[in-house]
Amino acid sequence: MKRIKLVNRIFYCIFLLGFLLFMASGFIFSTVDKVTPADKRTSVVVKPEDTRYIGDDTIEYHVKIRAGAGNNNALAFVSRHQEVEVYAGGRLIYYIKAHRSVYGTTTGTNYTIVNIPPYTTDIIVRLTNVYAGHKIRGTTFEYGDETKLIKELIAKSLPSAVLSSFIIIVGFAMIILWISAERRLHRHKHCFILVYLQ
Repeated sequence: MKRIKLVNRIFYCIFLLGFLLFMASGFIFSTVDKVTPADKRTSVVVKPEDTRYIGDDTIEYHVKIRAGAGNNNALAFVSRHQEVEVYAGGRLIYYIKAHRSVYGTTTGTNYTIVNIPPYTTDIIVRLTNVYAGHKIRGTTFEYGDETKLIKELIAKSLPSAVLSSFIIIVGFAMIILWISAERRLHRHKHCFILVYLQ
């Protein structure tokens, strides 16, 4: 029994060490350039020029941005259990609609990054609550280079993503250990019953 415990401990130590080395290798041996042209561009928080409430469940933001010639400009914001519609120059360029699924009708919480067409100055963002009767939740807007916005989002989310992955892996390891221990205990239980019956 002591030998089995020792083997299990060694297995866990090797598994943990391998996981940590794998995570560290991503940072050490990365071939991605540390600085890209997108890093030199700045992203700014944009305050809407006008905020309108339409009924009890919809909020509409009128956002004014400086026109850019590039194709990589984007507007970023968070929506929480809301349908999203984004208009640029009066034309619908992005939307998220609720639909029925096994998980319900919610759209969930989304960090939305919408690519803005070149030379656009006026943007309308309309958020509609999926669940009627709930207070409308506002949001904040950030405008800048799409690549930079995505890199910043990944950098902010990386620690929690690594921790979540580690918790999931440890959970699977515990399930596998429980299954193997249950089989061993079940086998010994039959032996005890046979001894008792004799």
